[in-house]
Formats: sequence, structure tokens, C-alpha cells
Amino acid sequence: MHLKTLESILMTKLELLNSADAAHDKAHVLRVVKVAKQLAKQEQAQLNIILAAAYLHDCVAVAKDDPRRKQASTLAANEAIEFLSGKQLLVNIMMRFIMRLWRIALVLILSR
Repeated sequence: MHLKTLESILMTKLELLNSADAAHDKAHVLRVVKVAKQLAKQEQAQLNIILAAAYLHDCVAVAKDDPRRKQASTLAANEAIEFLSGKQLLVNIMMRFIMRLWRIALVLILSR
């Protein structure tokens, strides 16, 4: 899939984001995407994986006082999987992305 097409699909998800936390709004995600693109170029990373991770890392917003706050990473990972599946983007390269996302979520959960 062409990167512009992928980014367009990911932007549609971002447009639907209703952040419960002002620090995790659309502007935050776009800043993360900008930095992620720069790092991907420096590290010669697979940009499609990096874009998906950057756009979807906060695709579920949980308020700081919400009892599910500690589950936010897992909720976002599950939502990312569902979104990518619905868009038929879960091909081999996306499976690697999901595994990385789950590892990150696990590290975050275990570090709390």
C-alpha cells in the first residue's frame, strides 16, 4: 500500500478522536507523527509501521481520573487492531506492528 494512502486512512481515524485529555488531542498525535517520521528516516525504519504506531498510539483516550486509566495502552492496542482489521491493513507488516505495540503496552503495564 502506498504511504499516502495509508496516511490518509490513518488520518480518518484521527479525525474521529474525542480526547478525554487535552494533552492527548489531535495536535499531540500530529506532533508525535512528525517526530516519528524524522526518527524513521534517521533509523531507516519501515515507515508504514511507524506511521500506524504514531497515529494510533492514543486512539483510545481515557481521562486521568477514569478507573480504566491503567488499561489505556491495552485499550488503544485493541482499538488499533480492530481499526486496522476493518481497513484490511493487517497484512504481514501490520502483524509486526501489532506485536511491537503489544510489547510496548506490556512494558507500560508492568512498569506501573
